[in-house]
Amino acid sequence: MKKWIAITLIVALLVAGGILGYHFWFQANHIFVETAVYDKELTFLDLRGTGVSLEHYLQVLDQLPDCEVRYDLPFQGEFYPDDTQELTLETLTDAEVELLDYLPQLAAVHAEGCRDYAQLQALQCRRPELDISYTVELHGEEYPDDTTELTFGSEKLDFQTLKEALSWLPEVESVFFDQPSGAAEDLISLQEAFPEIRVSWEKDAFGTVYPSDITEIDLTGMRIDTPEAVVEDLKYFPALEKVILSECGPSEKEWIDNETMAAFREKMRDQYKVVWTVKINNMRVRTDETYFMPAKYHEVVTNYQVQNLKYCEDMVCVDLGHMRIQNIEFVEYMPHLKYFIVIDAPFMYIDSISTCKELVYLEFFWTWINDFTPLLGCTALEDVNLARTNGDPMVLKEMTWLKNLWIDGNDVTAAEKVELQAALPNTYIKFCDDEMTRNGWRDLPNYFAMRDYLGMPYNRW
Repeated sequence: MKKWIAITLIVALLVAGGILGYHFWFQANHIFVETAVYDKELTFLDLRGTGVSLEHYLQVLDQLPDCEVRYDLPFQGEFYPDDTQELTLETLTDAEVELLDYLPQLAAVHAEGCRDYAQLQALQCRRPELDISYTVELHGEEYPDDTTELTFGSEKLDFQTLKEALSWLPEVESVFFDQPSGAAEDLISLQEAFPEIRVSWEKDAFGTVYPSDITEIDLTGMRIDTPEAVVEDLKYFPALEKVILSECGPSEKEWIDNETMAAFREKMRDQYKVVWTVKINNMRVRTDETYFMPAKYHEVVTNYQVQNLKYCEDMVCVDLGHMRIQNIEFVEYMPHLKYFIVIDAPFMYIDSISTCKELVYLEFFWTWINDFTPLLGCTALEDVNLARTNGDPMVLKEMTWLKNLWIDGNDVTAAEKVELQAALPNTYIKFCDDEMTRNGWRDLPNYFAMRDYLGMPYNRW
């Protein structure tokens, strides 16, 4: 009896040992994921059609790093094989953008009905190889993501919505508005927000249609009471450099006065140049004119009339030879004056000339000037003719930048001539007696340049 008990015990121990050994072997050669068991020696595992979770799949991958595991991705209530190449979406969340990493062969995403543009953009950045197609809804229209041009009419637009839409239409190159009804500020803001896009429009203003990039608008003869009447309409043209308001006023004969126009020009100077026309005797001169010579047109101007030149701030060349000018204060408003002629005229004071920092050529002969001091401020002067004037030439000793100086020699002593020449060693000085323009004055390069600017022939007398 004892023998059989021993035998039974030995058999039981052997069976238990075998079971325990098998258990250890099984444990050592398999992995356990949730309720599933997989052989560690597997080189291929197909989990497609099993409906396992993403977490299950990831655990298998972690424990079987050398095994090829095929899988279905649970996504938006469906299962997609890991070799899926195309996908149709109507919604997309941030978390789902990352989930799509588990579809490595995905090549195209059709999202025409999806409005989650930020997530679509994030997906495109994360997977630049993907062909993602979608549409953007804008004012009742659907625009594909590869849209390159947008055109709108006069309909009322929500510009904030438009800006957002443009953010999701990366291929847009131009946006055009035909007679936009929106505020000019909104259009310009859109233009500034998208400098890489050509934002343009055409807008009717004052009876004429102008493009948004126009740089000059001519409103000559417009019937308005004040220049401010044009400001609102001109806001639609941000590229404007010049606005011409010549002969504008309540009627054809009643123009807006010069002082009002000058104040308006100053007010708008940072936005565009305002131009109008001033009357000088029988002459009409636009304020952006760069030269003035009455004699060229066989005209004569009076001292009073010529003061309107002060509104012509672009003047480069002014020839008032043989006009009875008594006051040249208008040059104070001509910062770019380069050539200036006032001869045979009863004017005495030249204080304003000191503001002409670009002046290179000056004829003041045969006048009543008795003080040359203001000329010291004209540091660009090269050629000066002061013959038959009454000033003290010794004042000119400081003008070492002069190239040529014609001056009356009758009242200058020999000693003063030596002193003046010593002070101006690089200046050719001509002490004139009777000949004020001969002996080389009208052979100077600046004389030829001045006559060319006026479109006049050369005189040698």
